[in-house]
Amino acid sequence: MSSNVTRRSFIKIAGLSALSVAGGSIPGFLGTRSLAQEAGESIVKSNCPLCPQGCGMDLFIENGSLTQVRGMIEDPETRGMLCERGKSLPEVLGSEKRILTPLKMSGKKGGEGFVPLSWEVALSSVAQRWAQIILEDGAQAIGGYLGNSLTMDAYWLLPRLLFALGSPNIFLPVGKDESAWGWAGKLTAGSFPTMSFEQEDKTNCIVLWGHNPDDSTPCTTPQWIREQRKRGAKLVVIDPRKTPLAEEADEWIPLRPGTDGALAWSMAQVIIKENLYDVDFIEKWTEGFEGFKEIALREEYQPEKVAALCGIQAKQIELVARLYAKNTPSLILGGSGVSLHGSGLQNCRAVQCLAPLTGNVNKPGSNLYYSYPLEPATGLASLRDRVEQTGILDKQLVKLPLGYSDAARLWDLLLAGGDDLSWKNTIFKQALSEGRAPYSHTDVYASGHEGQAYPLKSLIVVESDPLGELPDILKGRMALKKLPFLVAITPFLNETARS
Repeated sequence: MSSNVTRRSFIKIAGLSALSVAGGSIPGFLGTRSLAQEAGESIVKSNCPLCPQGCGMDLFIENGSLTQVRGMIEDPETRGMLCERGKSLPEVLGSEKRILTPLKMSGKKGGEGFVPLSWEVALSSVAQRWAQIILEDGAQAIGGYLGNSLTMDAYWLLPRLLFALGSPNIFLPVGKDESAWGWAGKLTAGSFPTMSFEQEDKTNCIVLWGHNPDDSTPCTTPQWIREQRKRGAKLVVIDPRKTPLAEEADEWIPLRPGTDGALAWSMAQVIIKENLYDVDFIEKWTEGFEGFKEIALREEYQPEKVAALCGIQAKQIELVARLYAKNTPSLILGGSGVSLHGSGLQNCRAVQCLAPLTGNVNKPGSNLYYSYPLEPATGLASLRDRVEQTGILDKQLVKLPLGYSDAARLWDLLLAGGDDLSWKNTIFKQALSEGRAPYSHTDVYASGHEGQAYPLKSLIVVESDPLGELPDILKGRMALKKLPFLVAITPFLNETARS
């Protein structure tokens, strides 16, 4: 995604669901350029909302209905290309199963008993229920869930909504897919990683780490990489599979799945030992380098030892470390292959440490880092002030993680509620007080675990299905059954929305 997002017009999500079930959210396409006529049809120029690429689209509208989608030829990045997701939008929007009005559950949870509501009644009902929860339990009793099947606006709209209410509690499945890559950047470099096609003639080395753009982002990244190759840029592909770009790379590293973190630490060792790191950048912009250096230089990360673990050769580790460090500005593009493991988030963090180590941060052709506007709008109290006003920081409670939290903990939290015994038997029983949430404003946990956890009274789920995405579906069903008030924004009824 471009660092200059003014060229893009990301699609706004229409609607909010009613009460404890689902509403009819559909992408509301915004025309960004001219309106033309072709064979009696209107053509609206817009952008695809389904991933960060934001590919240019020509939307063919006939009698108020979307009949066809084509790639926009004049889009300078995609040049008319469009993936199957974008092409399928007419079928999705025209589906008979798509929900077109807010629904309220009329029967037992998990069933099919719903009654339609007007938007005015639905929005008013949600607002009234949340106002009651805030009055009785505090805004922190309302949480949000961001899954992996979102249009892009939700990543900043939902946090701003909850933060404006005074709740810091957003749950994100950071152990899977590209979510872990993004939040590893937040933890390591302080913000989210991206790239800029506007700086396309600056990159001298591209590292694809667990990322196959020919499949995942076929409209933009592959053609850009191949253009840079013609210009002379180096290409490294770190992937167990021999992808199309691996066939074309200067070096292909077919490491054993799940060993990405060890490989990154070994590359850091080579870079440090051979004095290839950026001393000026580290002194000016980083902290904790001596501790990082001590870990990187440990015997366990010697190329020979790591090569045996990864199933590759030691000379490959040394070669890739030199290619990346010497051919600056260099760019690492990570994908889900790095994170789909038990240590996925930490794998991603280790890889992203290589950028500040070599000074490849926020300069043309390197990894760029940016932040979504997650703070409340101007004129509202800061999040810290709102949380402090609730009084929870003075009660020595075991607090919810403030900011973005691993959604794998969601079911345990909902089931624990305010029961001290239940809380102590959950995964939170370990000493977690040392960590901080990826987007935190205060400490994540209290210093002890003896108090009760405050319960969630409401959860808003945006265009996702935690029962289908998170592990332990039986525990999830029990948790949602116990939850007093669930709001789900989804274009189709999924299992979570039925709960």
